[in-house]
Parts: sequence; C-alpha cells; structure tokens
Amino acid sequence: MTTQNRHAFEHWNDLVQAVCSRLVTCRPSKDKPFFGNFQVHDFGGLDIADIRTNANLVRCEHGSLTRGDDRFYFLVLQRQGTMAIRTDREQFILRPGDLALLDSAQPYEMRSPDIINQLSVHLDRQAFDQYVPFYANRFGKLEQNDFHGQLLQSLLRQLSVMTPQAYAPLAPQHGTSLQNTLITLLAPLLKNGPTPDKHDLRSLVERMIEQTLREPLSPKELASRLKISVRQLHRQFEQGDETLQRYTLRRRLERCAAELSSPDKWDTPAAHIACQWGFSDSAYFSRAFKRFFGLPPAAYRARIKEG
Repeated sequence: MTTQNRHAFEHWNDLVQAVCSRLVTCRPSKDKPFFGNFQVHDFGGLDIADIRTNANLVRCEHGSLTRGDDRFYFLVLQRQGTMAIRTDREQFILRPGDLALLDSAQPYEMRSPDIINQLSVHLDRQAFDQYVPFYANRFGKLEQNDFHGQLLQSLLRQLSVMTPQAYAPLAPQHGTSLQNTLITLLAPLLKNGPTPDKHDLRSLVERMIEQTLREPLSPKELASRLKISVRQLHRQFEQGDETLQRYTLRRRLERCAAELSSPDKWDTPAAHIACQWGFSDSAYFSRAFKRFFGLPPAAYRARIKEG
C-alpha cells in the first residue's frame, strides 16, 4: 500500500468513525488500491450520507445504548454493487435497488467483492422508537413489494440526486418532517414477530427485557418504555418465585452460560463474555454465576469441555 493510499484509507476511517465510532474498515487486498468517498448532506438536521468504496469489509462492533453514542438507525438504499450483511443471527444480500435498516447499536459486518455505492439516512433513535413498536425488528432487509416499499424507494432515489446546497437551507422543522415521513413509510415494512397480546403485559415485559439484556434497563426506564407504572411492572412478577431484578439477572447469566458452552467461544475469556452481557465487575459475575449454576464460570466451561 502506497503512502498516498494509506493516507486516503486513514482519512476514510476518520470520516466513517465520526458517524459511528465502532465502524472498522478493513483494507482491500494488497494488489488493489483503496478507494473511498464519503459525503454527508444536511437536510435540515437530517443527515444523509452518500458512500462509495471498494473496501472488502466494514464491521460495526458492539455499542452501548446507555452511553448515548448509538443515536441512529441507518436506512440504506443500495445503489451499486452487491453487499452481504451478517449478524450473529442472520445474513442477507443487498443488490442495487434493495433497502435495509441497520441498527448502529448492534454488531454486524458488511462484505463486498465490488465497488459499492450506498445512500444511508441517519434516523434518530429516539424519534424512531417513538413511532415504531418495540417488538418490531429493527435490523434487516426490507420488503418493497407493496405501496409503502415502492414509495420509500422512490423517495430515497430522489434524495440521492438532490443536494441541500442547490436549494435554500432547510429549516429544522423541515428536516424533522422529512424524517417522520421516512419513518412512517418504513414502519409497515419491518418484519415483526407475533404481535403480542396487549393484555398479556408479562409477555410484553419479558420481550423488552430480552431486547435489552446487554444493557439492562432500570425498572423506571423499562416502565417508561412500556408506558406503565413501576408498580404495574413489579406486579407482573409477584405471582412467581422471582423478582423483576432476579429474572433479568438469570436471563443474562443464562446467555453467558450459553456462550461459555459454545465451542467457538472457548478461546474467549469468561470476563469478556460477561462484559458483553453487562457485567463490568468480574468478581460479582463469578459469584452470581456460581449461585445460579453451582460452579464458577471457569469450572462450568471445563465441565462442558470434558463432555
């Protein structure tokens, strides 16, 4: 890699990480010079990025909602090239014309053998969550066969050829209106699991807990998202043998135990796995794990290895 190309690559990384600090780009092969163009246009406070690169791999590492540094969902229009996007649960392919929604708080990686060109709209998380049910899937390829999908694609294509500089500056209320329009068109395209029974509050609580296990919410935050009182929240666990806090702790420990048992995670330190599931104090994690499973994490993993 030439000095000039290295500087271009480092400048690209600076631009990308200014949007999302956990995005990591891998250089293309040695015989292929790096190319990257990253432009962000401000539509009244709504940022829309035009991205073109031959990077083989871009990886988004796990982020933190509670730190407040994962503010966006990325609404993506694939304009050129083919890209494979993979998480630990799913994989899908984007081809020219396809739409996808990516969550900056979720780890994922994007691979492409080609030069790719994407339009990426940065939707504010707080505004998005206000209009979209929490049980809706916030990550994946979007269906475009119905009216909403075709209209959303058409609008994004129009935005891709527009630049705010060609018009009078948009006021913030216009940017907000544009964002709300995009979210309104996007919401019906999201793949949902079975819509929970609104009267089965315990089911709603458990689903919200599952979605936030890596960054557990306080009872107050959880109740606020569910639009119920803290007392109503705690009441859902009064008939069982677990409190809300103990239920949440058990589910996090069970996730840790599953990763400790997985052969492809045997080289990952237990403390790292614990940290990924919200345990910053390794001594506390070890004590809690032993109370639930009868063995400390290292001994539990050793027993699994022995068969």
